[in-house]
Amino acid sequence: MKFLLLSSLVQLGYCITPNQKLTDTRHYVDPIERKASLNAGSEFGFQKREDAPQLPALPVPGVPAAGAPSLPATGAPAAGAPSLPGLSSLPGLSSLPGLSSLPGLSSLPGLPGGGAIHKAKREAEPQLPPLPVPGVPAAGAPSLPATGAPAAGAPSLPGLSSLPGLSSLPGLSSLPGLSSLPGLPGGGAIHKAKREAEPQLPVLPLPATGAPAAGAPSLPGLSSLPGLSSLPGLSSLPGLPGGGAVHKARGLPSVPGVPKVPKVPIPAIPKVEKKVGKNVDKKVGKKIGHEARGLPAVPGVPKVPTVPIPAVPQVKPPTVEPKVEHHEARGLPSVPGVPKVPTVPIPAVPQVKPPTVEPKVEHHEARGLPSLPSVPKLPTLPIPAVPGVKPPTVQHEARQDTGSLPSGIQRPPQLPIVWNDTVASINQTYETYIKLFNTTVQNILDTVGSPAEATFNNTILPYLRAQNLAYTAISPLSIYEFSSKPSEVNDEVNSGETIYDNASDDLFTNEAFFALVDHLYQATGNATDGSLSVEEQIVLTKVWGLFAEAGLNIPAGAQRDQFQAANRRLDEIYNQFNAILGNGTSTFLYFTADELEGVDPETISQLKNGTGENAGKLQVSVLDNVADIVTYAVNETTRYTELFEYRRQYQENIALIQEAIQLRVQVAQLAGYESWDDYAIDGNMAKTKQAVEDFLADVTTHVQVKADAELKDLNDVKKQNGTIVTPIGDEDILYTWDFNYFANIRDAEKFGDLGANTFQYWFPANVTVPATLEFYGEIYGTRYDRIQGQDADALSPTGNGTDLVWHPDVWLYAVYDSQAYIDAHPEVTDHFRGYLYLDLFKRPVTKAGRGSFMAPISPGFVKEDGCLQYPTAGAFLYNDKSDDESKIPSFITESTALFHELGHCHHQLLSRTTYARTHGPGGVPIDFIEFPSQFMEMNYGNIYEVYERISTHWSSFSAEAAAAWRKDSGADASAPLPPVTYPQDLFERNKESQKAYVGGDTISQVFLATYDQTLHGYTSLEAANTTDVSVTWNTLIRNITETPDPSDILKRFDWGWGETTFQHIVWPIYTGAYYGYQWALVYAEDVFYTAFASDPFSSETGWRYRTEILQPGGARDPNDSLEAFLGRAPNKDGFYKYIGVPA
Repeated sequence: MKFLLLSSLVQLGYCITPNQKLTDTRHYVDPIERKASLNAGSEFGFQKREDAPQLPALPVPGVPAAGAPSLPATGAPAAGAPSLPGLSSLPGLSSLPGLSSLPGLSSLPGLPGGGAIHKAKREAEPQLPPLPVPGVPAAGAPSLPATGAPAAGAPSLPGLSSLPGLSSLPGLSSLPGLSSLPGLPGGGAIHKAKREAEPQLPVLPLPATGAPAAGAPSLPGLSSLPGLSSLPGLSSLPGLPGGGAVHKARGLPSVPGVPKVPKVPIPAIPKVEKKVGKNVDKKVGKKIGHEARGLPAVPGVPKVPTVPIPAVPQVKPPTVEPKVEHHEARGLPSVPGVPKVPTVPIPAVPQVKPPTVEPKVEHHEARGLPSLPSVPKLPTLPIPAVPGVKPPTVQHEARQDTGSLPSGIQRPPQLPIVWNDTVASINQTYETYIKLFNTTVQNILDTVGSPAEATFNNTILPYLRAQNLAYTAISPLSIYEFSSKPSEVNDEVNSGETIYDNASDDLFTNEAFFALVDHLYQATGNATDGSLSVEEQIVLTKVWGLFAEAGLNIPAGAQRDQFQAANRRLDEIYNQFNAILGNGTSTFLYFTADELEGVDPETISQLKNGTGENAGKLQVSVLDNVADIVTYAVNETTRYTELFEYRRQYQENIALIQEAIQLRVQVAQLAGYESWDDYAIDGNMAKTKQAVEDFLADVTTHVQVKADAELKDLNDVKKQNGTIVTPIGDEDILYTWDFNYFANIRDAEKFGDLGANTFQYWFPANVTVPATLEFYGEIYGTRYDRIQGQDADALSPTGNGTDLVWHPDVWLYAVYDSQAYIDAHPEVTDHFRGYLYLDLFKRPVTKAGRGSFMAPISPGFVKEDGCLQYPTAGAFLYNDKSDDESKIPSFITESTALFHELGHCHHQLLSRTTYARTHGPGGVPIDFIEFPSQFMEMNYGNIYEVYERISTHWSSFSAEAAAAWRKDSGADASAPLPPVTYPQDLFERNKESQKAYVGGDTISQVFLATYDQTLHGYTSLEAANTTDVSVTWNTLIRNITETPDPSDILKRFDWGWGETTFQHIVWPIYTGAYYGYQWALVYAEDVFYTAFASDPFSSETGWRYRTEILQPGGARDPNDSLEAFLGRAPNKDGFYKYIGVPA
């Protein structure tokens, strides 16, 4: 992507159905994204409605109030200026009645007579107020400064995923004046219309200017699982005492340079001895998606003319646990809230009806539960020590890999997940684990007695062990969203999750249980006497945090009630916001064929003809066609009109954002924090909001010069173009609606044909995926055995290998240490790492979107008997699948998305921790989740040797393939074939073109992080109540990106509402923490440039990275992991090398 100047949303890529999976999805500030790596963004459809509440322009810190002295708009004459270039030449202008009544217009020489600016009416569409003629200030409207001067997965039920503690359970209508100006070729009437099914929306990146500104078969083997039947009181638990919804909400830091409003007193709250950290056990989604991360484009991959748009997330918000992945986006996998898996066997329990064991089907023998007793055990398997982390104590390992599978590959020691659940088996899984938790808690209460007798081993450990089992059994179930199973299976998952969430609420509003946990936390939570290991302290804090998020650390009464009610409402707001995005209908504009000159004829041929007053014009969907028009339309007024209308969508979301920031002030202060961003950042790598402000300021200082130079280059292209058609504003000024158009011209001139349409042909999936795993294995010391055919049948407990995948298109790998790693680490005796699933292709209905994400399907941990439970990870991409692989293969259209998701997957597979709560990406803070993914994507996507190793043009496969390629490309029979591997020259030109916009990309991310911090930095209800969230958005984007936009033409900041598509501003895991995307990238570059730049494929360095950074997961502070690897505190120098600016 180039600049992210306008507004739209995205979504580890957590990406995007963020409500179900973790995502590292970044938000795009613009509907257009020129991302050379062919990334497909998430799409959000937005709708306008008449009943959308209109918020008056309210004062905002740092935003000029109405009536403030005006400054001339960029490129447009101030009122009373001599004339407007070209305006007088528009024929018939003088005949427009009432034109002279426009303030200041009548005094402009060359504009005879007057004119009325008429607006086209539209049913069910609020009329926009009259807008000033381009270049003419509106009466009384505050002016803007001139350029160069600072301007003043599976869907779920609402609220389920956001219930804290659950994740801890294992398992221009028309543009005035345009239509009436005869000088616009073909006319210019612009009308809007509604459409029933609205396709999802894109986001436009823009430039910056150089000035500051139930009932199923049985679960065989369940009763044979050791240890479960020994849990006392399991059958006797009548229910969980307590009650109440557990919800969370987080906040954002204030924007540097924006004065804060005095704090408004809130009812006194008894002092809380310890505050719960912001990301303590957040229930994040389960998908780490990357549909639109907003990251700088990765060099070496051709650019796509029109950029895909982010997919609309499902209504259900992501389950918020700690903080995890891409991101997708930007998003990231979190152990809690990880995608779910089929029924998991559990030992028979009194009063629990045991599953009926059906003959021949060992229905889920190994589903993340303790090893079966019938399996022989092996001696203790040591795990490499990690500085500062107490390694899991492995007493013995139950193994089944003493032999091999039919093909000769090693038999894995743990069975993979069996994806053959039914409605009844899913229902029983949820019921079983709810009873397990209830029994566990009751047993703790019966055994411990008074709070003074609580210890980690008798209070926290039993709960964590139950959680380990539940995570493994329940987390994978959400994957049925993408399966070939009947839809009622996934429906039952959603229903079961609701019941499970309610049980979680009861658990974490249990006053007696909290009394034990709180006493222990207050006494030893920060113990430094060695009584608790680092990981034990971390999990104790996480468990305590679940109660705090339910308000139990606030005395019972009005204040706790207020806290819980506010959090419930915040969950509702998130659901409503996404429902508006997902259910919105598109509006339309109408243009003549002349006004669409430059747009791809194929695109134009698909447009419908207008009718009635729009006869003779073409109907253009504002949401679907924005990228095509802003990138290719020659007519500047057409580009401006499309972009302006695109930015005025989903007005209903304004009131939701406004309400949310007010509620977050209350929640944060009731929790003992000054502001929401203090609450949100506490517990992250950054620790304090001051650290975030300093980070953003330092990045801006270093990168702004490059961003300014990038914008100047494009401004020069516009100046020299000489063919500006119906300009808006100053012909020599590059505005946001100009950016993509002139960037396209500039790239063609400077870099030539970048092969965007042919890039994928060098990357057949059956070549690129194995080759990519090969170089990952070289770096990380891993090998990958694909399980398919007879091997799958032999390994499957049912004897049917198709039960080992949720869809026939899914690839399954068993992951082990490589022989080289084994030889170099004789102290390591357990070399199995887990299972990797690759779901690479689109499918109708169940997987028809775009983008990519990672699902941490099931976690790893040490079981109660000391054995290891191995993790499972899944990467989901959206490539087109060939109809006939024998004729033409399926291709990987976005190699860097594959790199990114595999980065997340290896964090999941290579992490080894004692508890599921601290495992892999689900166990780390939100500002670290995207580190392992961006480390691989942004660096290895810039190395030609990587592309050389993973590419093979499909025409080289056979003589038949060559003939097919020649026919497909229109070449004659004697035409030479393309190079076998991706050409280095083409790679270098693509790499250079991508780097050309990295400065602007970075500043755009700074803007989004600053907006997030601003809205969540308020310390009083008064400040939150009086903030106009739209004016704040428009003011910050203009000042931070320094790019002229409609506010320069209209002389006001209330012209649009880009924030209404910025999902992160109401997304529980990202409010107050959007900065985490950039934070993770900066320190990922520090690691790369410090240790890998000179030898990117160094196994020695890669193994050390694996041990120090990936293996600990969240069992220690990521800052300590980085320092252990680097030998010093992390810094930003590597990032500045990546950007190409001085440190």
